[in-house]
Amino acid sequence: MQQASSSIQAAHDLSLGQRLKAYREQKGLSVEQVAQQLKILPRMVEDIEAENYQALPEPVFVKGYLRLYADLLSVPSQEICHLFDAAYTKHHTEAHKTTPQILQVLETNTHAKPVRYHLRQNHKWLTIAIKVLLLVFIIGAIVAGLWQSTLFRQNQVANSIESSTHIENRTIALPNVTTPRQSVDTLNLRFSAQTKLRIADANGQELVNTTKQAGETLSLQGQSPFAIELNPATAVEFRFNNNVIDLKPYTVNGMVNFRLSR
Repeated sequence: MQQASSSIQAAHDLSLGQRLKAYREQKGLSVEQVAQQLKILPRMVEDIEAENYQALPEPVFVKGYLRLYADLLSVPSQEICHLFDAAYTKHHTEAHKTTPQILQVLETNTHAKPVRYHLRQNHKWLTIAIKVLLLVFIIGAIVAGLWQSTLFRQNQVANSIESSTHIENRTIALPNVTTPRQSVDTLNLRFSAQTKLRIADANGQELVNTTKQAGETLSLQGQSPFAIELNPATAVEFRFNNNVIDLKPYTVNGMVNFRLSR
């Protein structure tokens, strides 16, 4: 218990980046695993832990990543964001200390006035250039975020559709239907709407794999059992050896995928 307490106290004595790194290593997570969970580049995780604020985007974006990082590490996000605000303010203040000192020295020298004017002009254009670059970076970050969010949602929808449209491949023996034993079976299909279909015979030979339009018909011969896929099945009038087959009991999400035998 005393060892855990001293470990927590030691973590609180660390800076923001060192603390995040210590918590990450305690969780057994690599930089790449954290980056994958946060949907950012591994380099940005390294910059956050190294407190390399010059390489990071605007604070509002960094705080968003920090909240996600804190949740991943099971530490209070409010505390992490508070530490970031203090560290970023200190860094921002120290980064701007040199410019006023240079201008103050130049003001004491009357011969330096033209130089001071040029420095101010260059500083003005440099500030404008930095603001433009920041704006471009912010727009790029927003677009990248939206693109990642769209891909994530598309993957969720695709996985949901795939799981919901999975149909067990079954062999269906026709109930209450007697057909004379014959070497060749006959399939007759009539389509009331555009339908995708694939039919293979007992030998696995593909008899048809195409799309039919409304009003078209199809007649096939082969040996059962047949492997049959119809989408949508509701648009198909189906006959097997001249017996009408009701596909409704075998239809899932408008599709059938089954094996049909005598």
